[in-house]
Formats: sequence, structure tokens, C-alpha cells
Amino acid sequence: MVSWYNLNVVGCCLLGGCSGLMSYNLEPFEDLPSEELSELSELSAPPAQLGLWHSEEEAVEEERVCSELYPEPSGEAFYVDPVHGDDGNAGTSDAPWASLQVVVDQYVDCTDQYGTPRHSSAPVKGGDRIVLRGAVGYEEPLQIKSCYNEEMVHIVSEVHREPRIGSVRVKGAGFWSFEGLTMSAEGGQVFKAEGYDSIGFSHHIRVHDNAITSGELETWSDYSERASTAVKLSRADHVDVTCNRMERIAGAVSVQGNYVDVLYNYVELFSRDAFVNSGSHNRYIGNRVYDSVKLNDGHHDDFFQSHSGVYPDTATEIVVAYNVFMNRYTDAQPEETHGPTQCIGAFGEGPRTHWSVYNNVCKTDHWHGITVKEAYDSKVVNNTVVGGGAFPGGIWSGWSTETSWISVSGGGNVVRNNLTSKNSSGGDHNIVVEPGDVYDLFVDWEGGDLRLKPDSDAVDAGTKDSAPEDDVRGTLRDERPDAGAYELATD
Repeated sequence: MVSWYNLNVVGCCLLGGCSGLMSYNLEPFEDLPSEELSELSELSAPPAQLGLWHSEEEAVEEERVCSELYPEPSGEAFYVDPVHGDDGNAGTSDAPWASLQVVVDQYVDCTDQYGTPRHSSAPVKGGDRIVLRGAVGYEEPLQIKSCYNEEMVHIVSEVHREPRIGSVRVKGAGFWSFEGLTMSAEGGQVFKAEGYDSIGFSHHIRVHDNAITSGELETWSDYSERASTAVKLSRADHVDVTCNRMERIAGAVSVQGNYVDVLYNYVELFSRDAFVNSGSHNRYIGNRVYDSVKLNDGHHDDFFQSHSGVYPDTATEIVVAYNVFMNRYTDAQPEETHGPTQCIGAFGEGPRTHWSVYNNVCKTDHWHGITVKEAYDSKVVNNTVVGGGAFPGGIWSGWSTETSWISVSGGGNVVRNNLTSKNSSGGDHNIVVEPGDVYDLFVDWEGGDLRLKPDSDAVDAGTKDSAPEDDVRGTLRDERPDAGAYELATD
């Protein structure tokens, strides 16, 4: 029997309390065949979030974890060098091709949606790598259209994130991976995978370990006029968006599709919704998302926003877990763009069934901390959802009584072991935090370190029933788990 959380502990980590890194095996949802899930099967817990700063040790550990998510490609390597290559060459390291667009158009042995070969004698086969050499020469928009591979074809960098790619469009294509690149484009989308009835849906796409940005956005007008969405999926299934760094953007990942994994991404400075979900069997795990840039243009920005499903109109089997969502109000963004932001929101469209929302940290000052409407047979467990205009350092948005709440409507739901500034959902073993409590409860409220102090009222306040086996950092929970996303480390 697969557990609700679909997470089996297979390793040990006590970041902040023991050594190593927690590792998980995500099993398939019990009512789904394993082949219908993303290729990604083994995950590791995100490095510890112990405040605002990303330490050198955490960065090293994060790099290690992300480097082990996927096996090394087993096929041949072909090379592209826009400066020294020629499209008449053989594509070897010594005789590279010149144009990436020519390579994907002519040199890849793929088929259309009906299985008809497009270039059956082309040298690049499924499992092979297309290695990009050098930084420049890739600025023109790249388009991959009606090209389905039998196995993943990897577009990778020779030097990590050195190639500077413009926008990428994947239209009716399958089994393509983009790894270790720098992607930048202003307006619209930087990376988009989409499907059409005429050429087929896109599927089995991987966007891994890239730097994605709209460029050097510094002012309110820059974000209003030039910000782009980092990754947009439209009628695209079986997609992995993992371990990317997305900065100075409109939105981070917008999903319209099923079986999508959004894992271990770092997002900083976004001016729309960071994550948007429309679909089923999607997972948002281990992401760290900071600093909403408020444009005050009537758009209610969210860290995570879910719309209705795609096929059919019901969002089911969604996992939102191990994420840190936080507004820090630093001088990295214009001061006039500071403001409260909805954290995890799933509003009027529904119903929603079998959602798992656990081990998340929300410190965003908006009253919508976690709001899930029309939810059925879902669990909202062990989240830390605190803040609001009344809290120290909080920013008001005009509502005199606003505090970040947990509000879940529907039926058959479990709301348990949460640490929140307001609970509108009933449930059990939930602790309500008052504005004056934050210095007694948390290690460093102003510094964004929401680990519990040893004498916090949240310690041992939860129940093991439905609690995840570990916390947001991978620290194992004991027989009397604490309320909230963090478990107090005891050794």
C-alpha cells in the first residue's frame, strides 16, 4: 500500500542535527501505472533553509543532490560551436557543427506524431547528447517542432551554464532535455513547451539545472514592461522542471498539463504568480521561492496558484511539499514593489481531490496563507503559515484584521499539525500564533529562520497520525511530532 505522501525514506539526514542528506523514493500513486508517471523516481530532500542566506555549504550540497537526479546519458556526443564550427562538418569535438537550429531541424533522427520518420539517416539518435561549446552564437530563438525521439536527446553545455540561449519553443515534440544552459529573453516566455492537435502534444520534456532570467530588471518599469515567464507548459505532459535558478522574471513555472514535476528550483524576484498549476498528478517539491515584486496593477500575485484541471476539469493528486515561500523585503527590489503576496491558493474552480500539502513554509504577509476551496479527501499537514500586517515587520494591504490563514473547504479533508497565524478550517493539533509570540516560538523571526526554539509551544504539539516522517529540511520527526514544517532537532 503506497502511503499518502508517496515518500519512502531510504536514507538519513539531520541537517542542523545530524549528517548526510535525506533521500526519498517517490512511488507511483496507487491508482496509476508506474509508466504513467514522470521518469524521475528518486529524490533527495532540499538543503536546509536556515534563514535568508544561501551558504556555501548549502550550495555545494544542492549541487550534489541535483547532479544525482538523473543517470548520465549513454549515447554519443555531438558538438555545436557557432564560432569555429561548420554545418557541413561531422559534428565531432574536432569538427563541430555551427548552428543549433540546423542540427535540430536536420540532424536528429526523430518522427512526427504518427511515427513517420523525418530524418531516418540523421546521426543524432535517442540517448545522444548535443553539446554546446562557447557562450555566444545561440541568441536567436530556438524552435523544435514535430520531432519525437525514441529516447531523450540531451542539449547540454560543455561548460556549465556558459552557452547563452535566447527563447526556446518546443512545439509538438517529445523526449528532449535542456541541461546546464543560461536562457534569457524579455517579454513572453523564455522556455515554452506546447502541443497542438495538428502536430501533437509535447511530452517527456526535461528542463534541468539551467539559469533562466528576463535580464537585468531593476525598476518597477523594467518588471512591468520586460519581465518574462521562465517556463510555460501548455498541453505538455510528463515534464520535469528541476534544479533551475530563475531570477528577475514574471512567473517561474506555469503548468497546463499532467504528470509534471517541479522540483528543487530556486526562484527569486518574480512579478506574477511564481507557480501556476492547471492539471493533475503534478508535484511541486523542495522549491525555494523568494520575493514577490508587486506591480500594483490589479493582478493578485501568488507564490503557488492552482486553476482547474485540464483533462478533465478536476485537479487531482497534486503534491505541494517541502517548499519555502517567503517575502524578505530586501533592497534587491524597488521598495515600492514590497507587499503581501498570496502563498498557496486554489480558489473557485474545482473540485480538487486527493491533494497533499505538507512541510511548507509560508511567510508572505497575505491573509491567503493556504487556501484550498472545493477540496475533497485531501490533507494539509505540518505547514508553517505565519505573518500579516499585524506581525513584526509585516506589510499591510488595507485589511485591518489580516493575518495569514489556513482555509480549506470541501469534505473528507485532514487539517492537522499546522502552525499558523489563523486557522479557519478546524481540524486538530493545530497551533495558532499571535503577533507577540514570534520571538518566543522562532529562532530568528526577522531573519526568516522559522525553526522552533526548544521551549516553543509548538514542540511536541502534533500527532503522528498523518504526519510526514520528516520535516522541511529532512530532519526525522519523533513519536510526538512538532506542529509546523520544522521539527526541533534533538542531537
